[in-house]
Amino acid sequence: MNTWIAGVINRARNLLLAANMLRLRLWFRMLGMNIQGDLRIYGHVIIKGVPSNIRIGKGCTLNVGVVLGGRDKLTIGDNARISSYVRIQTASLIKDQSPRTHLAKPVRIGDNVWLASGSMVCPGVTIGDNCVVAAHSVVIEDLEAGFVYAGSPARKIGEVQLPAAQDDSRTDG
Repeated sequence: MNTWIAGVINRARNLLLAANMLRLRLWFRMLGMNIQGDLRIYGHVIIKGVPSNIRIGKGCTLNVGVVLGGRDKLTIGDNARISSYVRIQTASLIKDQSPRTHLAKPVRIGDNVWLASGSMVCPGVTIGDNCVVAAHSVVIEDLEAGFVYAGSPARKIGEVQLPAAQDDSRTDG
């Protein structure tokens, strides 16, 4: 009997999650965001700036507490995983100015990128395909495709080892 009840509760929870994801995807599209395909959203996501500046590729995941800056163009590639409490900023203050004013720069996140929990991406950054950014890292400059980065500021610490079938950059011969 307990197994049956647990199964019913699990199915109900899955239906509620699916309904919430659908509602959020529709809301994002109504705001003008460019969503290319299936977007999975787990929890609240904060959109700052102009939602129509944000493009999210196919098969992406946004987790609870993610902040997406839309003061300039923000492009997230296909199959990106954005973990809990990640901040992606497209604007910051000019440090050598008084009074300080905002400066906006575009951000591009490549395909199959994983931004781990609590990491931050600063304005003007491009993250190459197949990158992993470790938890609580701060990305202040462009990241080369296919590597693992960690720290504040984020530095290359390893290489992503993808199966040959998924790595399009390899050539025979």
